[in-house]
Amino acid sequence: MAEMAFFIMFVAVVIYIVVGNYLYFAKVCPALDEPPKLLPWSQWSDVERYLALIDERRERPWFASILRNTLAISIIYLIGFTITIVLIFLD
Repeated sequence: MAEMAFFIMFVAVVIYIVVGNYLYFAKVCPALDEPPKLLPWSQWSDVERYLALIDERRERPWFASILRNTLAISIIYLIGFTITIVLIFLD
């Protein structure tokens, strides 16, 4: 059971990382016309600037809600992995 939960969380994180990197490198950086940054807090500031830019233009791309909630999604993943690790140690 715990191994299956870990596998599911691992796959979910990989999908989140792939989608997040795609959005940052293919959508955010070209719109801001800046080179990509490697540090997470720099990327988050770029995303915040991008969200302000699309709000000014009154655009609603499909990925805007993902970008707006990246911190909450990351916290959910951390909680999920913590629960999974606890389940592994309890087995």
